[in-house]
Amino acid sequence: MGIIQMVLAVALLLPVAKPAASPEDEAFVEAVNAVLAKHSTSGSFTLYDEQRQVFLRSDPDKSRTAEIPASTFKIPNSLIALQTGVVASPEEVIPWDGKERQIKSWNQDQTLASAVKFSTVWVFQGVARAVGRPAMQRFLDQLGYGNGQIGEAIDRFWLDGSLKVTPQQQIEFLRRLYHHQLPFEKRHMNAVQDMIVRKREDGYRLSGKTGWATLGDPDRGWFVGYLERQRQVWFFALLVDIHSDGRGRDRQGITEEILRELELIKP
Repeated sequence: MGIIQMVLAVALLLPVAKPAASPEDEAFVEAVNAVLAKHSTSGSFTLYDEQRQVFLRSDPDKSRTAEIPASTFKIPNSLIALQTGVVASPEEVIPWDGKERQIKSWNQDQTLASAVKFSTVWVFQGVARAVGRPAMQRFLDQLGYGNGQIGEAIDRFWLDGSLKVTPQQQIEFLRRLYHHQLPFEKRHMNAVQDMIVRKREDGYRLSGKTGWATLGDPDRGWFVGYLERQRQVWFFALLVDIHSDGRGRDRQGITEEILRELELIKP
């Protein structure tokens, strides 16, 4: 074995040193963890700064760990519903089936827009059944959404089934939606972007969708979306533990506190 080969062989056996965290990264992690500690829960927050084209991650491992998307899947499900014509428009009335459910706002006729607002599960289960397995799988493949696995139940795969997605993948999907780079008509992407606007304040607009994967104690909660301010945009994905006593439940509120700590929105 030559000298170069020996050096390479030894190098492969040596541990690879991780790059030191930058002061910016450390400040980001401290800000996120301070907010999570205030709410007596744990989790991760991933942010993509579109202007600088950089990711910031409070927990790099969790940022790349796949979880059930739960109701955050209502964003792609809405796009699929409109693109296939299963739902003609965001305002089309979807009749209530008359079954009383635990959440009062679900027990009425819905539109696609109201079903996103109230996170009405039965509407999107009906959408998935109407779309059907072949078309749904085709769209997931085209989107490259998470692991793309539907599994056995066409109307539950995003709730407690086999579909998994990472926080970073959530952000990548949202960026493509924002920039109209998904395989859907632009009018449908615009409609869904309008449906997920959560707050309009002086100087900024917050868009996003919550999700709650009921896995036990703790459950896992999402808030994914983006913040627009002065022609700038930041994409984010919060993934937090939700405990049986309610800790971690206010996913949008936690996210807004983090964004304030990061001085992206005003206190």
